[in-house]
Amino acid sequence: MGGPETARIIAETAIEVLLDRVPDLTLAVAPDELRWADSFWYRCLESLPVTFSPTAVNAG
Repeated sequence: MGGPETARIIAETAIEVLLDRVPDLTLAVAPDELRWADSFWYRCLESLPVTFSPTAVNAG
């Protein structure tokens, strides 16, 4: 398995865990309002505005 495949698996796992732990996570802007940073080497979002309901954390 190469680097890109490993990175994809890590990203997918992280997103699955995030959505499991924050089920009401929603995009705070319309999808067409997202701003992309383009370069020759990569394409990524400049920011990802989201909303969710905070919950208490049990420290234990």
